[in-house]
Amino acid sequence: MKNMLRVFLVVAAIVSSQTYAQRGFSDSPIGIGGGYLANYVMPKVDGFNKELKNFGSDELSTSGMFSHGGAGFGYIGFLPNVRLGGMGTGGSMNSSVTVLGVTREAEYSQSFYGLTVEYTLPFIKSVGVSAGAILGGGNTSLTLSASSPKAWGDFWNEANNGSTVNYTRKLKANYFAVTPTLNVDIPLSYLVALRVGGGYTVGFGESWKLDNDKELSAVPTDVSVSSAFIQVGVFFGFFAY
Repeated sequence: MKNMLRVFLVVAAIVSSQTYAQRGFSDSPIGIGGGYLANYVMPKVDGFNKELKNFGSDELSTSGMFSHGGAGFGYIGFLPNVRLGGMGTGGSMNSSVTVLGVTREAEYSQSFYGLTVEYTLPFIKSVGVSAGAILGGGNTSLTLSASSPKAWGDFWNEANNGSTVNYTRKLKANYFAVTPTLNVDIPLSYLVALRVGGGYTVGFGESWKLDNDKELSAVPTDVSVSSAFIQVGVFFGFFAY
C-alpha cells in the first residue's frame, strides 16, 4: 500500500509540474500534497452490543469513536480536475466493568486503507471541493477479556492446570470496501491547506476469524463492518485551486 501511494504521488508530481510549466495557473487545479487526518467514525456496533450484554461488560458507544492517520494526493495533468492518491486511518474504543475484582473488557478496533480517486468541481474557485471514492479494504476486530490481579505463582499454577477466570478472546474480519467521499480543501497559502470532509465506507466480502486465525461461521447479518465518518486534516505541499 505504501509503495503504491509513493508511485502515485511521484507520477502526479511529475505530471503536475509539467502542466504548471506549460500552462501556468489555469482554471484547472494543480497540486500535490500529503498530511494528517483526524476522523470521527460511526461504526455499526448494535450486533456486538447484543452479545456484550451477556458477556458482562458495558456496551460499546453507538455515537462513534476517534481515529487518525494520513493521506496524500496529486492532480494528473492529462485529466483536468482529477486527482489520485491514497490514505490510511485506524482507531479503537472500549468498554469495561469490574465486579468482585474481575474486570470484563471489550475493545473494538477498526483500520481502513485505500487508493483515492477524486474530481474537483471546476466551477468553485479558491477552495477545492472534491467528490470521489476510496477503493481499498479494512480490518475490524473485537477483543474480549476477563482479568483479575494475580500473584506470580498463582498465574503459572492456573496456566498449567488450565483453570482460570482470566482469558482473552478475539474476533476479527478483513474485508474489501468502497467509500464515496466529499472533501473541501481550504488553502491557507500555496503550501498549506486545511481539509474538512466525510464519507461512508461500504464493506463487503468480509472473512471473520477468531483467536489464532480460525474460521468463524454463522456470523449474524446485523454484525456490520460498514461505517460513516467525518474528518478534518492539515496538508502540506503545493495547492492552486
